[in-house]
Amino acid sequence: MKGTMMNIATEYVDVKGGRIACEVVGQEPLVVLSPGMADTRSSYRFLAPLIADAGYRVDSVDLRGHGESSTGWDSYSHADTAADLLEVITGRAARRSSSASPSRVEPRRSRPRPTLIWSARSSRSTLSPAPRDQRGRAAG
Repeated sequence: MKGTMMNIATEYVDVKGGRIACEVVGQEPLVVLSPGMADTRSSYRFLAPLIADAGYRVDSVDLRGHGESSTGWDSYSHADTAADLLEVITGRAARRSSSASPSRVEPRRSRPRPTLIWSARSSRSTLSPAPRDQRGRAAG
C-alpha cells in the first residue's frame, strides 16, 4: 500500500448501550488507536495511514459520547472503554465479512482474553516526563 491512496472506511460496532465508531485503513495484523477523553479518532488522521503503510490494519476509534460514537451512555469508565475496545478487536472478523456499508456488528458476550492484547500504551505517558534518576537518565 505504500505510496498509494488508501481505502479508509467508517465501521460501527454495536456494544451494550450504544455503538462505537471506527475508522479503518490497511490490512491485518490489527492496531487499535484510541484517543483520550475529549478527543476523537481524527487525532490519528495522519498517523493511521503511516502505520497502515508499514503493513498493519488500523482501527481508530471514537470513545463513548465522542465523534460518531453514540451518546447517552450510563457510564464512561475506564472499564467501559476497555470492554468497548475489546469488542472492536473481537468483532473485526464479523465486520470484515459484512457487505453492508457502513457495516454494523451485533454485540457478543466475550470473556476476558489476556492473550488477545499484545501491547497497550497510554498516550498520557507521553504528556508527562518520564521518571529520572539523580543523573537525569530515564529510571526503570
